[in-house]
Amino acid sequence: MASRRAKPEEAALLAKLGDMSSPGCEHVVGLDGLAIIVNKRNAVAALSLNQIGKIFTGEIADWKDAGGAPGAIRVLARDDKSGTYDTFKALVLGKRQLVAGAVRLEDSRELSDRISGDANAIGFIGLPYIRSAKAVAVWEPGTAPLVPNRLTVATEDYLLSRRLFFYTAASPNPLVRRFVEFALGSDGQDIVAQIGFVELNVKAESAAAVPNSAPEYRSTIAERNGSH
Repeated sequence: MASRRAKPEEAALLAKLGDMSSPGCEHVVGLDGLAIIVNKRNAVAALSLNQIGKIFTGEIADWKDAGGAPGAIRVLARDDKSGTYDTFKALVLGKRQLVAGAVRLEDSRELSDRISGDANAIGFIGLPYIRSAKAVAVWEPGTAPLVPNRLTVATEDYLLSRRLFFYTAASPNPLVRRFVEFALGSDGQDIVAQIGFVELNVKAESAAAVPNSAPEYRSTIAERNGSH
């Protein structure tokens, strides 16, 4: 199981079992979004990828420099063993290092709950673990700010969307094959949704119009949603 795609060096170690990038070995079983979470009392509602990167590397250290009220930013992050941290590093940090004073936590729920109790804290977490925290909208130049939810993650329009994988041998034993088939079937995908991730079952969704968008666009969204 992996919350990110297998790295080339990992695929090389498993090459004797098959090509890990092939459909026979790599199975997408759901979708998730890395939510950037803050305390509900924090007035900041949206952050650009650039701002997020600067906050988590320590270049922005006070909320007044990110559109919020003055106050030292306290950064919380998952530990180095976490696939969530690995994805965050790939999508946001790149080769930059996490700020030295960041509080590192192994448990997603604890991270979210700590932020819920700290007005100056910020962290990142998978969709099922937002809990009582607030997810901010994320944007970059040329895109509208989007919060992570079932629709924005399912379409992968949310900038920090990620796929969740099972990796198997090209010719797995029958029990493994049956398990993967169950996970990819409608019953298995219902469980994905119950856990809080985004399932692969096709469903109709109502879309909220992007603020400050063109009148024609807002009218079309309203008609599709059955309202005017």
